Amino acid sequence: MLDNLAAAYPSLSTASLVLFARQCLSDIKADEVRQYRLQLLARPLLLREIAKMDVVGAEHLNRVYADDRPVIFVTAHYGSFMLAALKAALEFPGRRLNFFYNPSERNSYAATSDSLLGLANESCGILHNTPQGVMSAIRCLRRGESLCIVADQITPEGDIVFVPFFGRFYGAMQGVAFFARRSNAHVLPAFARTRADGRTILEFHEPIDPMQIHGALEEEWLYRMTCEVFAAFERQIRNAPTHWRYWRSFKRSSLGSPLPPASREAARSQVTVIQELLTHDVSLCADQKIWDTANGIFDAR
Repeated sequence: MLDNLAAAYPSLSTASLVLFARQCLSDIKADEVRQYRLQLLARPLLLREIAKMDVVGAEHLNRVYADDRPVIFVTAHYGSFMLAALKAALEFPGRRLNFFYNPSERNSYAATSDSLLGLANESCGILHNTPQGVMSAIRCLRRGESLCIVADQITPEGDIVFVPFFGRFYGAMQGVAFFARRSNAHVLPAFARTRADGRTILEFHEPIDPMQIHGALEEEWLYRMTCEVFAAFERQIRNAPTHWRYWRSFKRSSLGSPLPPASREAARSQVTVIQELLTHDVSLCADQKIWDTANGIFDAR
């Protein structure tokens, strides 16, 4: 945990990092216990727990719901994210709400999620991350429905890009951007956490409008939208950092920002590292070699 926090907060002293890590471990465990408790509650008690949750930033929700376009609710593995999903399933009016996540063979929490969401509101849609589920999600959005996604997880079979995040380049999947591109949906960041006073809140942030994202190529557009999503994640996590579940793996899931090379040999070393990262993709390796040669870092072979 200390190495991960030090990578994100390099200016903190060792003593400060130790205190920070202890608070993270404490808050993350408390969030996990709260989340586990949900599956032990009978429906009346579960509904009471959901009703106690306060909403902050409702004006952002009202703004996107006033438009005819669909909405993608996006969150991270942060705080009481399942309680946020249950709040949305039970209380958000006007549009059918669909939840999109990995199936049970790739997600140990999928069966529990299915059960809790069905208990809160049996009319909400549950879509799993399969080819059929992806097509169903696109159809739902094009009908004007809403979609909820937890977007900070990497699956082994997925394609990832590296986006700026806490001073590093973090591995991210582009599912939210993909769905927004094909449906013109508003993307609304939402986060649930428990405050120091014990109240659990659901916070909505400024929506991301896909019509304001520019990119000449689809790949460029998808990347820029994914950067916007992770910028929203970073703003929330910096505001209350001890609730993010993935601090434990932050450093190994990210790349350090490259420093300007001090010499030709330093540039050669950096390019060698990049080539090692790209060895799984022949076309990217070829493109990188062309760039290297054009810039005189390696002699043409």
